[in-house]
Amino acid sequence: MGRIRHIVVAALTALALMPGHSAQAAEETAAGAVLAYDFGDAPGGRAEGPWSKGCFLDEIREVPACVVARGASITRVDGEGPAIAFPSPGAGTAVLKIAASERFNPGARDFAIEVLVRLDPGERTHGENVIQKGHYDGGQGQWKMQVDEGLPSCRIAGSRAGAHVAAIALGGSIEGMGWVRVRCERSGNLLTLTVGDLPPVYAPGDASMLIANDDELTIGGRLPGAPDNDQFHGDVDGVRLELR
Repeated sequence: MGRIRHIVVAALTALALMPGHSAQAAEETAAGAVLAYDFGDAPGGRAEGPWSKGCFLDEIREVPACVVARGASITRVDGEGPAIAFPSPGAGTAVLKIAASERFNPGARDFAIEVLVRLDPGERTHGENVIQKGHYDGGQGQWKMQVDEGLPSCRIAGSRAGAHVAAIALGGSIEGMGWVRVRCERSGNLLTLTVGDLPPVYAPGDASMLIANDDELTIGGRLPGAPDNDQFHGDVDGVRLELR
């Protein structure tokens, strides 16, 4: 057992020393993370924003998350470290777009999405998609975290035995609660929503399904550049996607 541990430590150390990789990135990779955004690496070197274009880079493979804005911008706020704020209601749309990749499709595997979220009073609206890949009626499946009307939820859709199936776990309002860590996790046939230190909420029914689509991944809204995009109006930090 000690020999195995030494091999793992050596591998993580080697990864951390590679160009473009940090010790944190090595730990994230070992934990099954395929995406990790902390938003400290600002587009164009403009650390304080605002940003209506440019890309943030993830902590593992420097995957770009690029700003797509329509009459608005993404601005800087403080979370656990540097964080970002999406447009207020009525102030246009702005999302981060990440190019489609099979690496972000869980298929039938277990996976988790985790985001540190803040939704102040007055920012609650209908929709409010925090992060998603795929569309509910798209035929290839979807995973999504949203705070529709201030209520955090996890929703997945996909196929099982040739049929379209879905599952949703819904929590209580986080409006005005400050920074709250929200985690969606599919493990086997269970879909779980965990909000801060509250007990987890489980989706009713069977959450086992195939989720694999050709869509881009978006943070802060449903469709880049669209006027009706289920815009998220709050603040975001510490985005993680894990596949196991």
